Amino acid sequence: MASSTASPPRTVGSQNSKPSSAIAAETSELQSKNLKLVFVTGGPGSGKGTQCAKIVEHFGFEHLSAGDLLRVEQNSGNETGNMIKGMIKEGKLVPSEMTVKLILKAISKSSNNKFLIDGFPRNDENREVWDRVAGLSPEFILFIIGSEEEMQKRVLSRNEGRDDDNLETIHKRFKLFNEHTLPVVKHYESIATVHKINGMQSIEDVFSEIRPLFDPIVQDELLQATVDLLEGLDTRNYETYRRYCHPAVTIFEPHSQGQLVEGMDLRNFKFNLGTSIDRLTLTQRLRSTVVAPKVSVLDTGVALVLYTRVSKYQNNPDAGYVEAYNETGVWQRLKDEDGRKNWKLVHYHRSVAPTV
Repeated sequence: MASSTASPPRTVGSQNSKPSSAIAAETSELQSKNLKLVFVTGGPGSGKGTQCAKIVEHFGFEHLSAGDLLRVEQNSGNETGNMIKGMIKEGKLVPSEMTVKLILKAISKSSNNKFLIDGFPRNDENREVWDRVAGLSPEFILFIIGSEEEMQKRVLSRNEGRDDDNLETIHKRFKLFNEHTLPVVKHYESIATVHKINGMQSIEDVFSEIRPLFDPIVQDELLQATVDLLEGLDTRNYETYRRYCHPAVTIFEPHSQGQLVEGMDLRNFKFNLGTSIDRLTLTQRLRSTVVAPKVSVLDTGVALVLYTRVSKYQNNPDAGYVEAYNETGVWQRLKDEDGRKNWKLVHYHRSVAPTV
């Protein structure tokens, strides 16, 4: 079973340390992306890499491994990469500041706003530098636990060709994890939420315990997408419509007189492209509000968003509602042109709400 420890306040990081002005500006820009960060940790062979892949597939997070970022930078041939390569060759540790900046760089370059940060922070110094340089708090810490005996068996049997998958090195890695990473977890337990998951179960059983931890993040994302879409429809913002709606989106609603409307017909029916919001009179402009929303995320990459949509005139919001509908949106995670999966509205149904 999943277990968690929490203690308010939920802010992670030192309250006394502040980033420099340059880093502060960069961090401020990142914060405007409404970032959702989750730190993922676990001993060698805990299965965190496998679970990260499933979280990416099901919830659309981007997986950032500190080790992978260092390896990519090391092979880039640029000044920073050559510096990292030289440090590793000389047996020196790469400074935490450099690792943090690589993570922030990857976040800045991504169009995503949801990230799994895997294998970082590994020690208290990593954590302190993250707090000072990044100043970004995780939603929670996902800690995949298990017995050293079982994890050792997994590492020795996975046969990935890694130089560090031998008994002597594995024991050293366990020692480092116990002495340096566990104190980081203990620190976060005192100020944040740490979810401990038994990683010694089957892959699917582990994920069944992890999944409820991520559902609220996706529910918030879908609710915000619904609010943004309704605002786009109210203001005739076609780009917003294109961003959230699948080209073949379908609809059942009273105005369609029982007919299923889809694709371009729907855009013409629901979205008069020849009408500019600037040409609408004030009495024609409506503003919608979402009331009593409920979001359900299903196993198959499909979600349902149910709510009552109340519309009022923008110039006289106190005059009472003009329209009220019970609406259900069916959203699905589908690939965009860039190959990344995003939530798209594929169907919605609405009926007149008897009362509001």
